Amino acid sequence: MLHAAPDTCTCNTGYTKNIADKYLCNPICTKSCKYGKCVNPETCSCNEGYKLSNITHGCEPVCSKNCVNGNCTAPNTCSCYNGYVKDKSDSCIPLCKNPCLNGKCVYPNICSCNEGFLKSNDDEYLCVVSEQSGIWSTKNIVIVGISTILLITFVILACIYLIIKVRFARIPNSDQYSETGSIDLAILKLLNEKNYVSESADNEKSSV
Repeated sequence: MLHAAPDTCTCNTGYTKNIADKYLCNPICTKSCKYGKCVNPETCSCNEGYKLSNITHGCEPVCSKNCVNGNCTAPNTCSCYNGYVKDKSDSCIPLCKNPCLNGKCVYPNICSCNEGFLKSNDDEYLCVVSEQSGIWSTKNIVIVGISTILLITFVILACIYLIIKVRFARIPNSDQYSETGSIDLAILKLLNEKNYVSESADNEKSSV
C-alpha cells in the first residue's frame, strides 16, 4: 500500500481498496473463490472439505471415493448423471424403465443379457434362451445320461461280485482259497459243485 497523499492510500498492483475501510486493500482474484477466500492476488484459500482445482484455480468439493456415473457436488456427496440413481451403497447405477428379464441394466434403458441368453426382437427388456445355449444343454443331458448308465453298470457289477463272494464263502473247503480270491476262482468252484451234484444224481440212477 502506498501513501499517495495525506490520509489517502493507493493499493499495490493486484489489490483493490476495501469499500468499508479506506486504509485496507484487498487482494484481487479475477475468478471467483467460491467455497473459499481470496488471500493473495489470483490465489484462493479453500474452505474445509474443498481443494484448489488445477484447472479452474477455484475451490472444488472433495469426495473420499470416486463418483462413478456422477459428479462430486459437495464434500463426500455425489450427484448422479441423468439416467442414473443412487443404490443402497450410495453409488450411481443406471436406470431402466422396465426390469431386465434374464439380464442386467448396464446403461440408462439398456439391458445386457446373461450368458446363454439373447435380446428378444420384440422386447428390448427381455432376454430369451439362445439356440447355442439349447444345444449345450442337450450335450449336458447326453453326458449326464451316459454317466448315469456307467454308474448303474458299476453298481450292478459290484453287486454280482459281492453275491459270488458270499456264495464262494459257503462252499465246503473254501478255506483253501484266499478270502479275497478272484471272481474266476469263485466261478470255477461253483462249476465244480454243479458237476458234483450232477454226478451224484447219475450214480443214484445207475444204482436203481
